Amino acid sequence: CSIAMTHRGKAKPLAPLFVEFLTSPEGAEIFKSWGWMDQGTDARPVVHGTDIAAVCRIDGDAWKDGVGRGLADVRSLLLEYDRIGIPSGEVHISAVCDGDAAYWLLRDTAYAIVKPPERLNPNAPLVADLYRRGVSLEICAKTMQERGWRKEDLLPGVVVVPGAHLRI
Repeated sequence: CSIAMTHRGKAKPLAPLFVEFLTSPEGAEIFKSWGWMDQGTDARPVVHGTDIAAVCRIDGDAWKDGVGRGLADVRSLLLEYDRIGIPSGEVHISAVCDGDAAYWLLRDTAYAIVKPPERLNPNAPLVADLYRRGVSLEICAKTMQERGWRKEDLLPGVVVVPGAHLRI
C-alpha cells in the first residue's frame, strides 16, 4: 500500500507523524494483521534452476531518459537480474518492437526519414549495448511492410519476425 502527503495534509502538523507511524515496524504489524504482505519478509526471492527466458513486446512510443522507454526497461531488467546475482548468460530476452516503437530499430538514414529533422537515432547505442548483452532485438515484418521499410533499414543484429503477436 502506498501513501503520500497531500497538499492539505502537509499543512497539518500531525500528518508527517502519521506517515512515520504507518511506515514503522509497529505500523507494518497492523497491516500484516489485516492480511497485507510485508515486502521484506513475505516476498519470495527470485530463484532459478535453469535458464530464464522472456519475450517483451515493445509497441508504444514512450520515451525515458532520451531513449525509447521499452528499450530502457529491457536494460533495467537485465541490470536487476545482474543485481540479484543471476549471470547474464542465464538470461535470454527477446524484445519485439512493433507498431509505434518499431522505428527505434532503424539505422540513422531511415530514422531521419521517419523523424525529421532528427539525423541520428538516439536509440542506436542502447540497441547495440542490448545486442552485446545477448538480447534478441526483433521487429515485426508486418509493421515493416506497412511502413515500407527493408531489412537494410534496420540496425545491425535486428531480427525480422513474421508477426509480433505470433512471436509473443
